Amino acid sequence: MSKIDKHIEELLHSHDCVIVPDFGGFITSKQSTYYNKFTSVFHPATKKTLFNKHLVFNDGLLAAKVAEKQELSILFMHYLIKCRGNQVIYLGQNISTNDLIDAYQISKPNYIFTMITETYANKPVQQYVDQLSVSFPESKILLSGYQVVAQDVESSNNISILKSLFDAIETLNEIKNRSCEK
Repeated sequence: MSKIDKHIEELLHSHDCVIVPDFGGFITSKQSTYYNKFTSVFHPATKKTLFNKHLVFNDGLLAAKVAEKQELSILFMHYLIKCRGNQVIYLGQNISTNDLIDAYQISKPNYIFTMITETYANKPVQQYVDQLSVSFPESKILLSGYQVVAQDVESSNNISILKSLFDAIETLNEIKNRSCEK
């Protein structure tokens, strides 16, 4: 089951309709428990899922669910970095490489943290990571996220792979200790 399937399934537990923009809508139909007096059989309550290809208007429900899952991880990392006394500039979860380069030119950060949870249609994740390494040679780039781990992304001299929350906390503590020694 893909990630989007899981999001749709979760949403259908609490909503009667989930629309996939420009694709269609999944609608749940509930039927109460009933007794068939002719066969003397009780039938349990059921919930059927139907699909309607004409429901294509983006109501934002599915997008909000996907964003919620990804944004929380990024915001939690923001908190972990900030509570260790580091200055943090949060640029959001959907920043283009060009905008990141502009922000880099202005702030010249020592570290850049990014979480890669989705694949890129226009280039492989390793190619994107290599581009980050070249674009920000003076910064240490901390990478995390499902795609980084699942695709076994290779690190370079200025790239560190954080495969777990433990790795992230350990790395942040090392950074804090290094800054305290100076």
